[in-house]
Amino acid sequence: MHGKRVYNGRPGAIHLGVDMKAGYKIERFHFERWLELWRKNINDQFCGEHADRAIALAENLAVNFLRNMTMNKR
Repeated sequence: MHGKRVYNGRPGAIHLGVDMKAGYKIERFHFERWLELWRKNINDQFCGEHADRAIALAENLAVNFLRNMTMNKR
C-alpha cells in the first residue's frame, strides 16, 4: 500500500489449485464480490493515489485470475 512490495507468492497458482479442488466452481461473481469487498475496505481506510493504485491492481488481478481459470477449465 505504501510503495513497498513485500509479497512474493504465486497467487494465480494458488487460486487455480483451489478452483480445481472445488470442482472448477469459482466463477466471475466470486471475483466481483471480492472486488466489491476490496474496494469498500480500501476506500474506508485509505484515499488518494495509494488507494486508487491498490484498487486498480486488484481489478487487474481479478481479470487475470478469472481469465486463467477459465482457460484452465477447457
